[in-house]
Amino acid sequence: MFLLLPCSLVYSQKYALIDKKMSSSAITYSDKITLQYDQQGLFPVEKDKLGEFITALEKIAKQLADKKIPESSEYSIGNTHFKVLKLPLKNEDRIDIIITTDCGSVAIDMHLVDAKTSCSSNLYYLKAWIKYIKNALK
Repeated sequence: MFLLLPCSLVYSQKYALIDKKMSSSAITYSDKITLQYDQQGLFPVEKDKLGEFITALEKIAKQLADKKIPESSEYSIGNTHFKVLKLPLKNEDRIDIIITTDCGSVAIDMHLVDAKTSCSSNLYYLKAWIKYIKNALK
């Protein structure tokens, strides 16, 4: 009985910490999120939702590539919330996307797509970040 007790107390790390600036070669993991991670430029995503998160990023990238700007909306993947704002401009529609992961006592956000930047520049960053995440997971 006592031999099984330590096994039941072992738990897996809940959050994957993704480097926003892509300077680290690997994704790190943690059970608890603090503001220090935000200061270090790390964005948390629930470990078991990483696949869905990457799929959502790929969908956004495809929309930018096809120049199909989605309508303003909000949706969530686990604790990560996407807030999409479509901004119609004279020459082209632009999009602003802010993602926030709410970890209970701490919420960390990231400006994923910035309306001040062209869709092609946002697409370039987004594709690079997706590639970085996939490579860091290997």
